[in-house]
Amino acid sequence: MIKAYWDKDINNLIEKSKYSKEQIAKELKIPIITLENLINGQFDTFTKVSLFDISKRLSSLLGEEVNIIFKEEYEKEEKKEIKKVSKNLKVSFYRLIITCFLIVNLVFLYFLIKDLRYYNNVLKRNIYTLNIINNGPSQITVGDKALEPKESLIIELPFGEKIEFENNQGETLIETPIAKYSIKIENFEVSLTYGED
Repeated sequence: MIKAYWDKDINNLIEKSKYSKEQIAKELKIPIITLENLINGQFDTFTKVSLFDISKRLSSLLGEEVNIIFKEEYEKEEKKEIKKVSKNLKVSFYRLIITCFLIVNLVFLYFLIKDLRYYNNVLKRNIYTLNIINNGPSQITVGDKALEPKESLIIELPFGEKIEFENNQGETLIETPIAKYSIKIENFEVSLTYGED
């Protein structure tokens, strides 16, 4: 049994044409009852080839293109379309993943370059930024400045120069861009040189 349908209303086209059903049946060389079956979509007695032939002859008689569409071919086309859509979705998904991966990498590179520029700048200037925190119970003297308990001071120290600490009664914390140092000596000095702390 052939499952098919016409892409247009054949009965309506015949009524609008200059031919009657009998004339069309005579031109198609089929009985009128067979033409009625064709109009009603009953294709049991036909082959695909004969239906294609009839659709071409109907197109030339009615002056308008009439096509027969087989459901199995239509379903195959639908399946192909579904596969194509799913393939497009997969491609879009992979593109999205790759785009997200690239964005994450670009953000990572941004921060990496920012850090590299900072350290490059530090090395070019030959100056370290020191954050000095007095965790002791009394005031200490850092160079020519007094630092109260629980206060901090930021100093830029060039390589080769030194800074003196006096009256340290507790712990003094010195933070550099690379390390932290905890010092519990009363009087000391800090200098930065290549290869030494």
